[in-house]
Amino acid sequence: MESESATFLTQAVFAELLLRGAAGSILLLMGVRLARPRQGLVLSNLAATFAFATCVYTILSASVNELIDARLLSILAIVGALNSVFFWWFASALFDDSFRWNPLRFAPALILLVFYALRRSDLTLISVRYDEFAQQCVVIAMMLHAIALALINYRIDLVEPRRKFRLTFAVLVGVTGLIIAVVEIILAGTTIPQYLSLLHAAVLFTLSFGFSFFVLDSSAQNMFQSEKLLDPSMAIDADGAEIPSKLLVRLEELMEEGTYREEGLTISTLANKIGLPEYRLRRLINQQLGFKNFNAYLNSYRVAEAQRILGDPHQVRRQVTLIALDLGYGSIATFNRAFKQATGQTPSAFRKSALASPYLPNGEID
Repeated sequence: MESESATFLTQAVFAELLLRGAAGSILLLMGVRLARPRQGLVLSNLAATFAFATCVYTILSASVNELIDARLLSILAIVGALNSVFFWWFASALFDDSFRWNPLRFAPALILLVFYALRRSDLTLISVRYDEFAQQCVVIAMMLHAIALALINYRIDLVEPRRKFRLTFAVLVGVTGLIIAVVEIILAGTTIPQYLSLLHAAVLFTLSFGFSFFVLDSSAQNMFQSEKLLDPSMAIDADGAEIPSKLLVRLEELMEEGTYREEGLTISTLANKIGLPEYRLRRLINQQLGFKNFNAYLNSYRVAEAQRILGDPHQVRRQVTLIALDLGYGSIATFNRAFKQATGQTPSAFRKSALASPYLPNGEID
């Protein structure tokens, strides 16, 4: 019986190493491919960094990682500790078109590095179990935020490959990451059973294999680069069918008629007005006009109209809230956020600047 158990254990370790080696190789090749210079350099490099870090994590989480040189292991451990941060950065840059670097982006990395430093110095302020719990809570928070980003803007996403990837990402990558984090909390301070280590390796291999097929597919490449605007007179959709320029003209006419002022306007409603399938309208706005999400397209009209109204001295007493509602915004907060993102100023500050004149007393400015 002991001989059979030892044989099974040996086979399980061998299978685990085989799966981790295959997953690590796939991730390494994918990282090299994604790191090539291209448009959308920040996003592609974040994807490459995440692939490299996951490769390191795949190796470090092996049940026999003691075979690695201690000095090399210390260096790799830092990268592995930050793997969830690279995942969060990549997801944020991919799914949030307003992504910007700011100090808060680096806060989780700093926290995880502090936990790592405490473990290396043996200065544990709390038990190993609670230390692991606190660390994994940071990881879980980033995972949940990444899943939320993937799902929240699903309906308004105009980049078709990214739109499809959102659900796969949220369900497979995000949920799997959450499960792994919870399991690591439960097993903190204990020896991980070999069958769980083998299962972990199999999951990493499956995700890496599927992820590489999708990300490296030529049809998915525009997720990682800026859209190239095409000549509307020579417009061709993704199916190879010609898009008549009159569709672009019809779309522009609807916008000029004030369709963008309709509160709650969706791409489905707009597609019905034009007489196009929804997926073709998404391609039209994305590939011909260069917008990556539907709200950005609507805001291009709404904010321009708001600027005209706010800069009109004859409408100086018109309240900003009423302007927002007339332009189709459901709340003043949504309007302020969209306006500031487009112009760098709040609506009130823009009005004050546009109407600056000795003939307009400050009291008259909203």
